[in-house]
Amino acid sequence: MRFKRWSLWVLGLLALGSCVLAEDAAPGPMTLEDSILTAYRNNPGLKIATERAARAHAAVGEAAAGRMPQIGATGTYTRFDEKVSFGGATVRKSDAKSLGLQVTQPIDISRLVRTSEDIARLSAAMSDLDVHRARQQLALDVRSAYFNVLRAARFVRVAQDSVARSEEVLRVTEAQYRAETVPRFDVIRAEVQLANVRQQLIQAQNGLSLAQAAFNNTLGVDQKAPVALEEVSGTAEPAPELDPTVQTAYERRPEVIQIETNIKIARKGITLAKRGLKPSLAVVWGGTYNPDTTIFAPKSFSWTAVASLNFPLYDGGATRSRARQAEQDIAIAETTLDQLRQGISLEVRQALLNVNEARDRIGVAEKGVDQAKEGLRLARVRYEAGVGTALEVTDAQVALTQAENNYVNAVYDYRTARARLLKAVGSE
Repeated sequence: MRFKRWSLWVLGLLALGSCVLAEDAAPGPMTLEDSILTAYRNNPGLKIATERAARAHAAVGEAAAGRMPQIGATGTYTRFDEKVSFGGATVRKSDAKSLGLQVTQPIDISRLVRTSEDIARLSAAMSDLDVHRARQQLALDVRSAYFNVLRAARFVRVAQDSVARSEEVLRVTEAQYRAETVPRFDVIRAEVQLANVRQQLIQAQNGLSLAQAAFNNTLGVDQKAPVALEEVSGTAEPAPELDPTVQTAYERRPEVIQIETNIKIARKGITLAKRGLKPSLAVVWGGTYNPDTTIFAPKSFSWTAVASLNFPLYDGGATRSRARQAEQDIAIAETTLDQLRQGISLEVRQALLNVNEARDRIGVAEKGVDQAKEGLRLARVRYEAGVGTALEVTDAQVALTQAENNYVNAVYDYRTARARLLKAVGSE
């Protein structure tokens, strides 16, 4: 009975494992959101930025430790060559032991420690913004790679359709040649056209493989892993207005917030530098336990308390120089902020123009596909009726393939432009 139970248990685990393996072997298409989340988990650049942010936050604790008490303990053991006595009383024993404890409490009367702590917090906030910037850039990279895969897959389908059309034309041409209604030259032309579009199909398939490898690399997974992506739906919409979009970018772009934080750090640096000649205060308490008392050290426990007030009088001008450096840091940061705002304004403007341009191209390219399909249909009808030429059919096929490729490019140029607009305004 026990063997049966164990057998059933093992068989159940094997069945469950088979289900899990089956699910892993045939996953559903990956969405764009899933792709971005996967990249967030795996991308080494984002991991490095996150670890640096954690280090910066740890530095805040180090700065805050300057306001906390410092405690130290000592223990000594001394062995002398002989014991010393005088008048029957022990002056020095042959060995001596002592334990000491010292507590130092700095008093931040000039707020030097507090200012250093504020600077450390602002620096940690800068590191958090680095993480945000890395996430934004990674989201854009994933979206671009995602759309490149979909674009390449569409190119493959266009090439496959072109091959199918060329095969049909060749079949009709060969039938007409056998009926002696067209010359052998038309058959050769159809065969050449079929060979050309087959080469285009091979190139499109290779482009798809390259796009899939680049996509996997962006996600931080095995480049040879299979890629199945879900098509992105949605209609093309016009880009938002320029001025409010630029203002949103000023408020949300981490680069702007970082420079503004840098200005705050520089101002704190001026405060810190000017306090270099301020007084400092510390209270020290020490206690000593001596178990081996003698005539000159009759007490086994003693303690001392000291209040130390230090007034720096002259530092050779170092404080003044540090304050001037901090003032220059503010001037540099403010100029850099102005330059960055100009760059962001240009970036947003370009992104908006690209969105509208690609959107307009979609409508034109869609009409071009419809017209090219009708042109090919008419060319085939004329050719099969014996009033058209094979050249007309070939030209119509080439025009349709080009129109379909133009439409694919317009669609994914629009989606990529939308992704760049998201990055430009500070969104992930």
